[in-house]
Amino acid sequence: MTEILNVVDEVKVRLNEIGLGHFGVDVITAGDNDKTPTLVVTYKEGIFGKQMGYLDRYWSTDLFMMFFEGRKNYLKLSPEEQSSIKVHPQQWEKEYIVNNFLK
Repeated sequence: MTEILNVVDEVKVRLNEIGLGHFGVDVITAGDNDKTPTLVVTYKEGIFGKQMGYLDRYWSTDLFMMFFEGRKNYLKLSPEEQSSIKVHPQQWEKEYIVNNFLK
């Protein structure tokens, strides 16, 4: 249980470092037959507004955080702004960085 709490704390710290500390971080058990603890970060409404990862022997905080790090500016946009973007969020993120920081 201590390991799970450490993972939750680490994810919360990493989200906070990239400006996404307001996202909800929870641990659930996945399914009725499989009691594997699963980390859930809720970043918007609905079923598609969650990033989930099993806390098993293959768990890596670095790999889990790649989703958020690759979309950190996109995820800071309002739902209206996000819906106006017509490319993949990570492609938009690359274009955002080029247009705002590399010129």
